[in-house]
Amino acid sequence: MLIAPALLFLSFKIYLYHSFIITAFSLNSLIILALSPIAEELFFRGVLLEFLLQKRLKSLTANILVSLLFTVLHLVIRDDLFYGLVFFPSLILGWHYCKFRAMLPVVIAHSAYNFSIY
Repeated sequence: MLIAPALLFLSFKIYLYHSFIITAFSLNSLIILALSPIAEELFFRGVLLEFLLQKRLKSLTANILVSLLFTVLHLVIRDDLFYGLVFFPSLILGWHYCKFRAMLPVVIAHSAYNFSIY
């Protein structure tokens, strides 16, 4: 389970240093479109949301808390209010995870979302 924090750290490091130019075939695009969603979903849904659900928090409450944290971290890292909009897709991804407890569809949807905004 150490892979998720490592991938999350890598994706946040790229966001922090703004050291990438997004092109269709760049390595950084691959990280944004594929690795970041894997890391973020494993951590936020697979670890945090699952932990809260196992602590008997209602799924809606747990999903809102995780989505708020997800949004705050995007706002802090990117320093752009546009990233506040990730709250709503995060709620949808969290709802799907709570309902089906399946990580792969959530990761694919997150990747598709990232691809649609880049």
